[in-house]
Amino acid sequence: MLAGAVLIPDTALLVPGASGRAAVLDEERAVAASALRALLAVAPDDVVLVVPGPAGGAPDVADAPPPTLGGAGLPDDLLRAGAAVGTEPRPRAGLATSVGLHALGAAGWTGRVRVLTAAGADAGAPAASGAALVAAPGRTALVLVGSLSARRGPDGPLPTDDRAPAFEDAVLADLLDLGPEATGRLAAVPAGLAAELAVSAWGPWQVLVGAGRPGRAPGRLLHRSAPFGATYVVLAWPGGTEGMGGTDGTGGTAGAVEAASTVGGTP
Repeated sequence: MLAGAVLIPDTALLVPGASGRAAVLDEERAVAASALRALLAVAPDDVVLVVPGPAGGAPDVADAPPPTLGGAGLPDDLLRAGAAVGTEPRPRAGLATSVGLHALGAAGWTGRVRVLTAAGADAGAPAASGAALVAAPGRTALVLVGSLSARRGPDGPLPTDDRAPAFEDAVLADLLDLGPEATGRLAAVPAGLAAELAVSAWGPWQVLVGAGRPGRAPGRLLHRSAPFGATYVVLAWPGGTEGMGGTDGTGGTAGAVEAASTVGGTP
């Protein structure tokens, strides 16, 4: 069963010191740590990091490899030790996995972590992986690692796309709702549209769609910001009926695909 889930950003800036001495993403980091501590407080039997994967791949679950920030050009001594990683010889973790492992260590988790790489361009495959995770014995906590659009203004890493704000609003409303209609809309978002808008959370949210909402309460939006033209959010789906603060979902959106089509059309 699903004990709860949290979505945190996949940026290396979530690691203290990644921007040198500058104070960057302090609030995002603090909110993510608080959300993870609340998730881990339910003492899950299994903790699974869900990270973006390549469109041409297939979902894969394995013990966490050793983390590294080398792909971002940063020293590994910035990483927080904590979560146990696999002992078999394997390539070192990608950036999203490394950020997730660091965040779990900073939240105090020292147990085993598995990593589900939500690869593929068909929403059905990662959704099936999510369903399989929660069908297994024990209580599983999902830590989704991904961000919304990186095309949110002149300071962004990529050119601005006017479709991004409406798309994000629709996706967030449906993620917070996670009712049958909302999950249907989330599953219908094409991977290609998410790629056009530089949304890395597409694969992870499809895993959550397959896993289902963990409790009767809606999800909680704990933080949303776009400090560098890229949108970072922290969302939490508690396993019980209790909230975690923040803003809950209201549903009733037209859906991200319709929203993106309405604003400027699809190129």
